[in-house]
Amino acid sequence: MIQIGSRPQKSTSEPDAVDLLLGCHDRIRKFVALGLRVAEPGGAPAAERREAAQAVHRYFTVGLPRHSHDEDELVVPRLLLAHPPAALPRVLATMSGQHEDLHRLIDRLTPRWAELAASADPDGWLQGAGAALAEDTRRLHAMFVTHLEPEETIIFPAIRLLLPAHVQRELLSEIRAFHLRE
Repeated sequence: MIQIGSRPQKSTSEPDAVDLLLGCHDRIRKFVALGLRVAEPGGAPAAERREAAQAVHRYFTVGLPRHSHDEDELVVPRLLLAHPPAALPRVLATMSGQHEDLHRLIDRLTPRWAELAASADPDGWLQGAGAALAEDTRRLHAMFVTHLEPEETIIFPAIRLLLPAHVQRELLSEIRAFHLRE
């Protein structure tokens, strides 16, 4: 079935660098949504809520920084060397600046997710600190909505369009190697 408005999927069985980056975006959306659910009091057993908070904490302290590294340190330099159209360097600079803003907000959220994950009474913890957690998680969600769209519609297509196949393979290899080292 073809979904109207969905991102085009690559037809080959071997993923390329863009496929890996899009997979990261799927995980970002998944963990932001989980973070929003974790911040809602009630509806989940304490152990489940603690486990979800721990998963959100781990993703945003381990997985997301890797993705930001991939984009800022591996993608941006290659695209800038590819003689991009005039607008692309501005989009890349905006993306990197947004990474800084996102990570500042995440730095405020991660201790809260860790506290919730360690709480013997998650619902009680949420009664005290849940409003701030929910507000900042909603802010994080809004920031990612704004952030991910230009990456998926401008930057990622530019990778496939502007970078020669051997550079794309090198990018894929470096992304995989970096993730394995960490």
